[in-house]
Amino acid sequence: MRCFVARISLLAGVILVALAGCHRYDMPSERPISCTPDITLAALSNMLGDRPIVIDRRMVVGGYISSTDEESNFHKTLIIDDGPAAAEVMVGLYDIYRLYPMDHYLAVQLEGCAVGRHYGVMQIGRPAKEYSSFPTDYFASRVILDRHLTLCDESRRVEPRPMTIDDLSEAMCGSLVRIDGLRLASSLFPDAWKVNQEGRWSGYNFFCDAAGNFVVVYTSEYADYGDALVPEGDLSLTGIVQYGSVAGDKYFMIKMRYESDCVPGI
Repeated sequence: MRCFVARISLLAGVILVALAGCHRYDMPSERPISCTPDITLAALSNMLGDRPIVIDRRMVVGGYISSTDEESNFHKTLIIDDGPAAAEVMVGLYDIYRLYPMDHYLAVQLEGCAVGRHYGVMQIGRPAKEYSSFPTDYFASRVILDRHLTLCDESRRVEPRPMTIDDLSEAMCGSLVRIDGLRLASSLFPDAWKVNQEGRWSGYNFFCDAAGNFVVVYTSEYADYGDALVPEGDLSLTGIVQYGSVAGDKYFMIKMRYESDCVPGI
C-alpha cells in the first residue's frame, strides 16, 4: 500500500511539473509590450541577410496597419508600415481585421520571432518548420499573439505613395503605393501560368503604362472580388508592393487590399 501511494504521489508530482512547464510556456509575457518601438522596420530589415533570422533578445518594432484580410485577398496576415519601411505580420487567424483594425498602431515584441522575406516583403512570424519552404510560420493562436502583439491607442491612415512603374524598387516591398495610367494587358501573355484571360481579377493580371512597362496584380481565388471583371480603360491601382517571378520573368507586383483599390479614369 505504501509503495502504491508513493507511486501515485510521484506520478502526481511529475504531472504537476509538466503542467507548470506548459503553463509557463503558454502564458503571455508578464512584461507589457511598449507602444514606443526601440527599433525601426528599416533597421530590422537591414539585419536580414539571405536567410531568415530568429530574434534572441527583447525588442519592439511597430507600425500603422495598412492592409488586413477584410476582403480575403491577404490570407491571415496584415501589413504594418512605419513610413520608411513595412512588414507583413503572420497573424494566422481568420477575420483578423476585427482584432487589429486598419490604421491602428500595432507593436510587435520580437523576441523569439522569425524574420524573413517572401516575394521581397519582410515577414515577422514564428520560426518555420525545418521542412517548410517558407521563411516564417503563423503565430496562429491568441495566446501566442498576445505575447507578441499589442494594439496601441493611436491611429493614422497610411497614405499610398504615388509611383510610376519605373519608380518601384525592391526596397519598397511591403509599402503601400498607387500607380496611375495603367491598362489591362493580360492578353499579351496568353500562355502564362495563372494569368487571367477572362478579364477577371482572380490569378495574375498584367497591366502596362504608356511607356510599355509592365506591373502584375495578383488576386487570390478566395478574394471577395476574385470573380469580378477588371474595369476597362485607364486605371489607378493601389496596393502592397511585391517582387517575384511571373510568366518566366521577374516583375514588381501590386497586391490590392480591396476591389475599391482599383479606380477607373485616373
